[in-house]
Amino acid sequence: MIKMSFWGDCKIDNLNLVNLDPSIKNILNNCDINGINFEAPIKSDGEPQIKSGPVIFQDPNVPNWLMKNNFNLISLANNHIMDYGLKGYKATAESFSNITCVGAGNWQEAYSLKTIKVNGKNIGFLSLTHCEFGTLTDNTDLRNNTGAAWICHPSIYKLIHKSKEKVDYLIIMAHAGVENINIPIPEWRDIYKSFIDLGADAIIGTHPHVPQGWEIYNDKPIFYSLGNFCFQKTNVNVGPYWNDSLCVILSLDDNLNLNYEAKNISYRNDLISLENN
Repeated sequence: MIKMSFWGDCKIDNLNLVNLDPSIKNILNNCDINGINFEAPIKSDGEPQIKSGPVIFQDPNVPNWLMKNNFNLISLANNHIMDYGLKGYKATAESFSNITCVGAGNWQEAYSLKTIKVNGKNIGFLSLTHCEFGTLTDNTDLRNNTGAAWICHPSIYKLIHKSKEKVDYLIIMAHAGVENINIPIPEWRDIYKSFIDLGADAIIGTHPHVPQGWEIYNDKPIFYSLGNFCFQKTNVNVGPYWNDSLCVILSLDDNLNLNYEAKNISYRNDLISLENN
């Protein structure tokens, strides 16, 4: 049996205001792979970049905190990973040097398959983001040669097809969609279904900052948005589901038959816990 858990967007400014309920720790301790989207670089001597939208960073101790809590798969393909330039990205990547990071770096690193072997099976991961700040869209652009993999680059279909040939099970961690709406728009539903048609076995979505729906397409799960695992924000005008998210647990038997669970998670009163309502 292989068990994997996936969690939403992580952006933590103050670790003193974040605690994990024993129910959350129990999930993390009982899964072989625990994946999360690391939404912004850690605070470093990198300079804030000029861009549309907010420029954000995280407490530099967050990577170590995640690893201590058994997170071992970090998705870096998102619209904030380059907010503090190359220095900010490098400081972040180096802080996760002992575990698997996917979806960012130079062109080859960002657009490469990463694998984790569990019980003799190769589980493959691609991490991709929609085209926004910090996205690598042209491999001949020598000025912008570090960033995140673009989910709609013309090479993606071939990448997914070739990646599936190398692994037993292929998961795409996708960072895309419309923020603050709780249903996916048809465009992204079609794109994610096309990834399944090409060989992906599961799609795990983040970015909209709220949980969205999921569906089984050709016997493969597509989770459109897990919401925010923990996204600390001082602005009180956030949506009603800003602090609610999903945790997805995928279980594969020896023949790679899938069972899945979607659990409700909340971050309130400095505690990340399971919601049973």
